[in-house]
Amino acid sequence: LLGEALYETGSFADSERVLAAADILDGSPAEVLRLVGIRGTNLLFGLMQPERATEVTETAVTHLDGEGLESLREELVSRLANVQLYSGHPADALRTLSELDMHTRLSDSGVEISNDDARTQVLWSTPGVPAIALAGRSGEAIGLARLAYVRHRRLDDDIALTSLETHLLTLCLALQEHGSLDEANGLALKGYEASVAACSLMGQTWFALNLARIALIRGRGASGVRWCREAAAVTAAAQWRGPRSMALAGLAALSSVTGDMVTAHQALVELAAIDGRFGFLMPERCLGQAWVLVAQGHRADAVAVLQGGAELASATGHTTVEAWLWHEIARIGRPLDAVDRLNELADRCDGTLVAARALHVRARVSASLDALVSAADAFEAMGCHLIAAEALAQATDCASRGGDRRRATNLATRAQGQIALAEGARSDELATLDMVVPLTAREREVAMLAAAGTPSQEIGRRLFLSVRTVNNHLQGVYTKLGVSSRAELSHALQTVGGVGSS
Repeated sequence: LLGEALYETGSFADSERVLAAADILDGSPAEVLRLVGIRGTNLLFGLMQPERATEVTETAVTHLDGEGLESLREELVSRLANVQLYSGHPADALRTLSELDMHTRLSDSGVEISNDDARTQVLWSTPGVPAIALAGRSGEAIGLARLAYVRHRRLDDDIALTSLETHLLTLCLALQEHGSLDEANGLALKGYEASVAACSLMGQTWFALNLARIALIRGRGASGVRWCREAAAVTAAAQWRGPRSMALAGLAALSSVTGDMVTAHQALVELAAIDGRFGFLMPERCLGQAWVLVAQGHRADAVAVLQGGAELASATGHTTVEAWLWHEIARIGRPLDAVDRLNELADRCDGTLVAARALHVRARVSASLDALVSAADAFEAMGCHLIAAEALAQATDCASRGGDRRRATNLATRAQGQIALAEGARSDELATLDMVVPLTAREREVAMLAAAGTPSQEIGRRLFLSVRTVNNHLQGVYTKLGVSSRAELSHALQTVGGVGSS
């Protein structure tokens, strides 16, 4: 109890001294389970010593091996897998969970499970759902998380490892990897509000981190910065350095794409000062450093950082994260380096997010106008506004090079609409939009009247312009829309119906 109290109050070193004084093998099986749970949590989340947390848990798993200890051993095996997951090794967690004899399969009717024991399912799902979601089996993970939540509510006995809130967090992650970002965001927001009402700092932390991650995936600058700041503040108060490192990395990345380099640099300085190692989603932690380097013009260095993150993701079982990092490499100008590996990863992953990333990179490499538009459509449907704008800007450039001025204007207008939803986030890929200038307010007025058959003299009278000025405006409209006469103007305006004033 003293060790647990010291952990809860942030005295992590004192907690370890107290807990280490107890002989882990001298006590009842239930006492061993409780001691290992508290000590492993303190080592992992408090002191950020994942190797030591793994060692302590593995020792207990070996000790609790005998007749009548099956349920306690199952919980310890699940706890070991949880330590491995949060240490940054989801593939190892899945191998450990194979001991629990719960095989799953995603069928047309949903997730099928060979072991119908509810308690085993809950224990398996706590670390298993995030692990299989990160492995690319997000559809299966979503089904298991929902099932585990229902089964957990019906259990008669308490499981010390997890709470009902945990299943909502694992479901949120699975939804993100699947590309169901609206649902993930709504779930995380409800969870955050419930955590605030319940004064649960841990809940506030993890739901805020999920909201920040969703905003980063979507390219929503202001929202992402706000949630990163919230998570950083809560973790600083609770002295949870591991989750705080996740918040700081996200803050560096999002501040960079919104142009706030002071905040971005400060976040990296604070991140570098955190000693210890917290491995959960570790490969994507490189995004903060990479986007700061991009903002400074050091693209080759940024690519090297992202490639290092992708290698770590591949080695540890973060398949969907690896796909994310290869897509980022393509986004900063190296699509040829990323296309083959991203196609391989897309074949291994379900859902829409990895598929859209692979489609986008293939379209960039082939310079396919239609494929770029399809990628933009996919990202727009997921609310990934910044990347949708980039794909539309690239499509705009393709249309312009192909001489299709009308379509280029249409695509540029769509891109501007996506940029408006990105909450201040920008990237260099959007520079091509400067080549396609939307109609000004006056040009649009003149064009609409001309398309309706109004003569130049009458247009001038209505708008208080000379005939020469009207004709000059019309010539500018013709150039921008790629038409040569009033006869073509009406159809062109319908095609680029979203074109408004600049």
